[in-house]
Amino acid sequence: MVTAFFSVGVGAGAGINYLVEEREPVAKVLRGDIDQTIQLIDSLDFKQRYCSGVHRFTESGLPEKTKTEIMDSFENTIFSGMEQEQRPPVLWVQHQEKGGTELHFIIPEVEMTTGKKFTPYFHKTDLDLVDSWKNVVNHDYELSDPNSSERRQSLTVSKNLPRIKKEAVQKIDHEITNMVKNGNIKNRDDVMKTLEGAGFQVTKITKKFISIQAEDWKAPARLKGDWYGEQFTSLDGLRNEIKESGERYKAETEQRYQGDRERLQGAIERRTRKHAERYKSPEISSQEPDKGIKSLSATLKNLEHEHDNNNQPVINGNSGNVGRDLLAKDRGSKPLDRDKPSQSDIEKPAPWGGIFEGFGKKLSSFREKTGDLHVHIRELGNQIREIAREKYDGIRAKINGWIDSFERTAQERDEHFKQASTGLERENRSLERTKQRVDKALQPSGRTFERGLKRVKENKTNELDQFKSQINLAQYASKQGYDLLVKESSRNSYVMKNQEGDKIVVATAADGHGIYFSVRDSSDNGSIIDFVQKRQGLNLGQVRKELRPELGISTPIAISKIKSKPRVVDRNIEGVIKSVMTMTSAENHKYLTGERKISARVLKDDRFKNVVKSDRNGNAVFLHYDNNGLSGYELKNTGFTGFSRGGKKALWHSSNLENAKEIVIVESGIDALSHASMNPRRDTAYISGGGSLSNEQKALLDNAFKRAEKNGQKITLALDNDRAGKELTRELKTLAPKAEIEISKSKDWNQDLQEKSRQPNRDIGYSR
Repeated sequence: MVTAFFSVGVGAGAGINYLVEEREPVAKVLRGDIDQTIQLIDSLDFKQRYCSGVHRFTESGLPEKTKTEIMDSFENTIFSGMEQEQRPPVLWVQHQEKGGTELHFIIPEVEMTTGKKFTPYFHKTDLDLVDSWKNVVNHDYELSDPNSSERRQSLTVSKNLPRIKKEAVQKIDHEITNMVKNGNIKNRDDVMKTLEGAGFQVTKITKKFISIQAEDWKAPARLKGDWYGEQFTSLDGLRNEIKESGERYKAETEQRYQGDRERLQGAIERRTRKHAERYKSPEISSQEPDKGIKSLSATLKNLEHEHDNNNQPVINGNSGNVGRDLLAKDRGSKPLDRDKPSQSDIEKPAPWGGIFEGFGKKLSSFREKTGDLHVHIRELGNQIREIAREKYDGIRAKINGWIDSFERTAQERDEHFKQASTGLERENRSLERTKQRVDKALQPSGRTFERGLKRVKENKTNELDQFKSQINLAQYASKQGYDLLVKESSRNSYVMKNQEGDKIVVATAADGHGIYFSVRDSSDNGSIIDFVQKRQGLNLGQVRKELRPELGISTPIAISKIKSKPRVVDRNIEGVIKSVMTMTSAENHKYLTGERKISARVLKDDRFKNVVKSDRNGNAVFLHYDNNGLSGYELKNTGFTGFSRGGKKALWHSSNLENAKEIVIVESGIDALSHASMNPRRDTAYISGGGSLSNEQKALLDNAFKRAEKNGQKITLALDNDRAGKELTRELKTLAPKAEIEISKSKDWNQDLQEKSRQPNRDIGYSR
């Protein structure tokens, strides 16, 4: 098992979308509630709102009990020192990847009883904790050890390396490895000569790695692994070194395990102290004086025992303990036990070091002070009245300290004390009544403060929710200088751009919150709160002041063409929209123009350039739309047809559907582009379902036919010239009885186009 933490953690949507998006095998929620996790994370004011990571196992069939125990162990480690009610709920999702198991986790970064920021993992301080926990778990459950020689890799690739450069480095290592196995490379010097011969520049050489630079790279790439360290002097030598290293590693297993356990224990203790101090419960703190009083009772019992055994004379039939007994009764407790205290009670230390420091000295010199006892008592009353206006905790501590001081004094075997005991009793009763009045006055005040604080927190949360749900993010962005790009937008995704070139997509999440993400920066996304913070550099308090006037807007802002919010999308469609915004134009797509013979002028046509894209893998992309807007996209390439993960198949159509004179129905986007390449009419629009049609797609087509009939648009059915195409033509003819039928000469329109392209001196271009 290996454990990794991810750097994301701003908005809940992206992280949770990745965990639960459609995949094979299907992701499984092991613990936690998705909606509650999103709601909790989105309600936080912190910049970093959640922590996410994964435990990766090479084992594919982990028992459910083992998974449960590992999740419990991880949570207890991360939350050490925190009570159950203080811990935020953790969302656990299982993935089955590459023959192994992944346990993904998302932890909201908040302590639940105080609302304070809670950081589950900080790399500089918590690496030792998590690393030692991982090693102990691997040992206890006999899981695969990522540090063993059996899992040693010839190349170690940095996680921060860009994808293209990472792929290049991996290909280089693959070739180097093959040359080592074939005997063409025998040591590290041969590796460097081979790289230089291939056109790379070796820019740095260390004991463990070498760095290389290519002409088109902005920065060098590091090659670290078996072939690139100074230990590679020969293949046999390297093999022996790996073997010896593996044997040493196995021999030291138990020693490492004990060391990991000690490191883990130490890290947990440090974390426990930190959490206990930071998230200390007010209820626990208020009980500490009571514990001190109980501890003090042992000292009182001991002194009382000594006093009784000395047979002191009595005054008015009472012993010198009368003052102490009355004090005990006045506090509402039982009279002090006169039995001999246990040895453990005698030896038990009093915890209030500052109060009891020097107690022995004060007791021994009491004879010198008893003459002024009444004076001190009067001064005591004055002091209590003086501090009655101070903080409650301070009053309580001082009062308790003085009471205990006089209780100890009351045990002194001095005749003068007996004479003063009656006055002491009277003063202490007065003192206790004062304390009770202070308690009674301050307790309601404390409860009021707690209720007020709770209301403030609730109001802040409610206000943030109002900003997210009630303010039209698209309208607000329009006020900030962002223009709506109508041709690139749909009902559920508004594409906007400002004069500086910042391009964003605005949508409405399933909870009604306005959301956005930047086309050029994947980390720039979130709610209207994030939009304001990142573009204006404001803190949360300043954001509140900025957005409060917007809550008073009751009518749409007459800016650009924005009069309403984008339609609500679910989390899967959010991912689809975000992916589409990273795609580029397909104007010179090699697969379309080369293999499919589509005219480049067609791809540049306004009818197609915003609905036919190219993704980062070089696939041709055809965008599908339903009644709510963008719903998914179809992927086409040599020998490959696919559909977007999490998307929904609907209808692809050209951008001129509303104002075209004729609407042509074809089976695929490729057929539409092929038909347009051979058809000079630029007032023609196209619709495709991407193959066989579902009932939902047929319903969408039926609505399109009704709108076309209402607008007086001609409908032409130009489906494939095969059995399936003819059957679909008959079915659609029932929906559009007035539709005309156009049949290709070959199986479909693309075959017609390719046939025409092979004929000499025939213009297959497209006329403007």
